[in-house]
Amino acid sequence: IIRNAVLDIHTDYNEGIDSNGIIEIIDSQLSIDSKGDECIYLYDVYNYELADYIPAELTITGSTLNLYNEDEEAIYAYGYVTIEDSVITAECQEEAIDAEYALVIKGSTLDLVVTDENYDGIISYESILIEDSSVSVDAGTDGINSYSDGITISGSDLAITAGQGGIIAYGELS
Repeated sequence: IIRNAVLDIHTDYNEGIDSNGIIEIIDSQLSIDSKGDECIYLYDVYNYELADYIPAELTITGSTLNLYNEDEEAIYAYGYVTIEDSVITAECQEEAIDAEYALVIKGSTLDLVVTDENYDGIISYESILIEDSSVSVDAGTDGINSYSDGITISGSDLAITAGQGGIIAYGELS
């Protein structure tokens, strides 16, 4: 848990923050400049009793994040991502937010720039919910892409500049 903290992280090779399981960022200010791997990288955990993987969880609440990565993603989570009442500014080469499970954005402001023309701005392999938020995406391929369960947008302002599709939902778009 990162709570009521101010972090300024610069890395030349590895992730700015790297964890398995759960990361909670609450009421904090983070600035991460990563020249190697992801700014924030979260991966699942193998549970030997269940003989299966348990998805990771990234929760960002009431925080401000400034993320810069010249080589890879800003946020990669092999799990669920929830962003509430936060401000995230990211410039990265690959996806700004890559959630392998559901992505929820509520009451937040996101300004995301992907510099490589071969990558999406926001992707999820499950559902995406954007509610009461302001989201700006500038991406080489798709702006926002849900690969299976669809996208729900409610009470939000979106500005998308994309080399291919703006909003791509392989499920329902509402």
